[in-house]
Amino acid sequence: MNRRNVFQNIVLSIILFILQPAYSYSQSGWVRQYPAIYNRDLMTSIYFVNSNTGYAVGASSLIIKTTNAGANWFTQQTGTSVNLYSIYFTDPNTGYAAGERISTSITGVILKTTNGGDKWSVQSEGVFPGLLPVYFTDSENGYAAGRSGAILRTTNGGITWNLTTAGSGYFKGLYFPSSDTGYAAGLNTCYKTTDKGITWNPLNPAADYDIRSLYFDDNNTGYAVGRTSLLLKTTNGGLNWLQQTAPVSSFFRSVNFINSNTGYAVGDYSKIIKTTDGGNVWNALNPEITDRNFRAVCFTDASNGYIMGDSIYLKTTNGGINWNKLPSSDFRWLTSVSFADPLNGIAVGEFGSIYKTTNGGNDWLEKFSNAVPLYLSVAFTSLTTGYIMKLGNEFGQDGILKTTNSGDNWSFVYNGPITHNTNTVYFLNPNTGYAIAQGIRKTTDAGLTWDVSIMFIEGLCLFFVSDEIGFVAGSEGEMIRTLNSGNSWTALNSGTNEDLRAIYFSDINTGYAAGTNGVIIKTTNQGNNWIIQNSETNVLLSSIYFVNNSTGYITGESGKILFTTNSGEDWNEQISGVTSYLSSIKFVNMNTGYIAGDDGVILKTTTGGVITGINSFNENNSYDFKLHQNYPNPFNPSTNIQYELPKDNFVSIIIYDILGKEVYTLVNEFRHAGRYSVVFDSRNLSSGMYFYTLTSGNFKETKRMVILK
Repeated sequence: MNRRNVFQNIVLSIILFILQPAYSYSQSGWVRQYPAIYNRDLMTSIYFVNSNTGYAVGASSLIIKTTNAGANWFTQQTGTSVNLYSIYFTDPNTGYAAGERISTSITGVILKTTNGGDKWSVQSEGVFPGLLPVYFTDSENGYAAGRSGAILRTTNGGITWNLTTAGSGYFKGLYFPSSDTGYAAGLNTCYKTTDKGITWNPLNPAADYDIRSLYFDDNNTGYAVGRTSLLLKTTNGGLNWLQQTAPVSSFFRSVNFINSNTGYAVGDYSKIIKTTDGGNVWNALNPEITDRNFRAVCFTDASNGYIMGDSIYLKTTNGGINWNKLPSSDFRWLTSVSFADPLNGIAVGEFGSIYKTTNGGNDWLEKFSNAVPLYLSVAFTSLTTGYIMKLGNEFGQDGILKTTNSGDNWSFVYNGPITHNTNTVYFLNPNTGYAIAQGIRKTTDAGLTWDVSIMFIEGLCLFFVSDEIGFVAGSEGEMIRTLNSGNSWTALNSGTNEDLRAIYFSDINTGYAAGTNGVIIKTTNQGNNWIIQNSETNVLLSSIYFVNNSTGYITGESGKILFTTNSGEDWNEQISGVTSYLSSIKFVNMNTGYIAGDDGVILKTTTGGVITGINSFNENNSYDFKLHQNYPNPFNPSTNIQYELPKDNFVSIIIYDILGKEVYTLVNEFRHAGRYSVVFDSRNLSSGMYFYTLTSGNFKETKRMVILK
């Protein structure tokens, strides 16, 4: 490298150090508790720090961790919205993840943790080209590579990164067999360094190749796999490469060896191959799965190995002879969730699914599963006693089930037809409950008998404000009310023809109902009159819960979570992190709540669904004028913007397009000193770059954001 290039790299390192954000992201609003992997997840990399503790990353900022050899995985929060392609740990606590944010341009992101993933900080974002692999040779020296021939090097544990350009290729594989010697390869590009990444020299392994993964046994002997069944081996440090014979055709995406002789490669169409003689012969293994792309393989010893990919997670305990598909929910629809106390909860759904937690959702254990019934609703009246509404088929009975031992066993307390769209069994107290089952039925003896309260109503949901006052809502806006504990019912005018799937009252007079096409209606006079509210969505809304008179939540299709803090005057969107249909929401206190939905999804919040903010590492407790970068960014359809005011003042936040035209006024009011968070919904704007400007007194600050649809 000549003096000019050395000088350019030194200057660039200084500039990048100045530009790099150093953000620590505090707790996200909603965290996916179950499943760790579900049917929209694309997992790209696995790394185990020991036989029990491992990590995996994927698209949409997903990082998951296991501490029991893969028996259970739980998600970790990154606080940023990026695609992650690689993860590497230098010790059990310190790890790095690399990826890219795709917006109007593709930029690289490097995350770091120093506490086993409890918190991830952004070391670099938006400065480098998109990044794929990351690799460390010790606690201080590390490398990342990616697009535009970019190879990054750090010598201080990621505090600063020095950018070296090796050609103009797209690097996808990176491996260092020793502290000095490393290899980087990708689409028609392959380079080698022997001086700790200071200089890189080109290699030529094959004509027209696309390498996706590298593994080296030592400085000279290594393997490369990739597109079109690419399977290469070198024994002289990359000077020459031998094309080996693959027993199956595949786009091989990952290769991993457990010793100099035994290795594995995985790829598209569920292909797994294995060698036991250093790559001279490769044999195909049968995972008994044919419809998934495998993207990462990792072995912790000769027996135990893991594969992840497109919505798939496999483990072997006998060196690949057999592969077990570990829990990823089997993508079941969970229809309802109920908690007896902050720790003990049950979620139910299709195929007879019953999932139970006894530790506040840290673990969800499957209690029952069979192919016959659909469980529509669950309600617990105590830690031990609960009820399920069951819809069978031609082989199973409809009815209501009861447990008296915390869900370990269930038995029928009512047999009779159930409507598929019904989603309610509801208890006012341990003895008195209601259910929609061929009309409205009532029990006053803890489910032993169920008497008809009213027949011939297509009710879809019900709610009782008190022992006497209750409501049932249903198809085409139908609604009835009782003022005498269900002895008689009166029709109400809901003001809508939409199907109403959820109803909830926050006090004896104030209630809400929601349903198809995003309809939300509100009453303040015990249902005598209903007013249609603006939800700014047209998806099906299916569940409502209020934690007090002013703060409430509504969930629905497409991962939708709406919330209000002013009794429904405004409904803003919270970030769920999923696109599944969210069927049921329950809170156990003001801040802690759970959501169950399609694809086996269970979400939890301990912050009332609010992202608690982005804090600089050096932040103190005093406020100054400050406008934070929106999160997530890019986004679709909504993002959070935080700002701080040192004193009471009038404040405005205005959104501008790239031409400087004002397109939206987000805030325009007097505010007291403090920190605020506001949600911006871009539903009516097109993709592109926008700017938002905070003005308060003489202070003005502008930041950039990107809408990506």
